[in-house]
Order: sequence, then C-alpha cells, then structure tokens
Amino acid sequence: MESRKEYIDKFARQLKQWDSDIQVMQEKIKNYASNTKIDLQKQLNNLESQRNILKIKLDKMKDGSDEIWKDLREGTEKGWAELKDRISSISSKIN
Repeated sequence: MESRKEYIDKFARQLKQWDSDIQVMQEKIKNYASNTKIDLQKQLNNLESQRNILKIKLDKMKDGSDEIWKDLREGTEKGWAELKDRISSISSKIN
C-alpha cells in the first residue's frame, strides 16, 4: 500500500498531466466549427470543474489528519477514475 506522501505525490503529478491534456484539447478545438466547438468547450469546462474538485480534495488530504486522508482517499479514487475516463472520451473526439 502506498504511503500518504506517495499517494499525494502521485495524485499531484496526475493532476498536472491532466491540466496539460486539457490545455492541449482547448488549443485543438479553437478552429472547430461553431456547434462542435461549443459542445466540446462545455465538456472541457466540466472537466476543469471536476479537476478543481479533486484538487481541493488533494489539498485537504495534504493538510488534514490521517483520518481525513483515509476518508477522502476512497472518494478521490472514484473521482479520479471518472475524470480519467472523461478525459479519454473527450480526447478521442478531438483527436
């Protein structure tokens, strides 16, 4: 089992990667047709919102007690998996 620090570090690295992925997708849709662009932009905005929620949880894990960390870890892993799937889905539409 990963230590708290290892888990938080891994999570932080993944969030940075997703930030980069979202930024790349934002750039790619700039030249899309209006309707498609609007739809994809909404989806990317939702991704960013979901990512921000995970960042808040990460910050609470960093600063909270071991009990808070354990409680947040389970919900964070679910959110992490959902965000990963959504990024993959939207990325496949853009590429």
